[in-house]
Amino acid sequence: MRDAAAHEARVEAEAAAARALAAEVARARQESDARLEAEVARARAEADEARRTQQQAQVDLDAIRDAAARDARAAAEEAAARAL
Repeated sequence: MRDAAAHEARVEAEAAAARALAAEVARARQESDARLEAEVARARAEADEARRTQQQAQVDLDAIRDAAARDARAAAEEAAARAL
């Protein structure tokens, strides 16, 4: 009888320990998933900002190039007019 009770107590203790371990693993997994999701969101935001910055730089470059072309054309036209 005593051995059976001890065995039953041990089985119950092992089951409780297994449940506690499973709960801890689930908690750790949830924390890890939450951190990973936050990191992915941060990386996406950084990539979006970098993309917007690059696009704005391209717009600025195009505007500078267009202005330089207009200035060069105007200078060439002015020089041609003076030459005539």
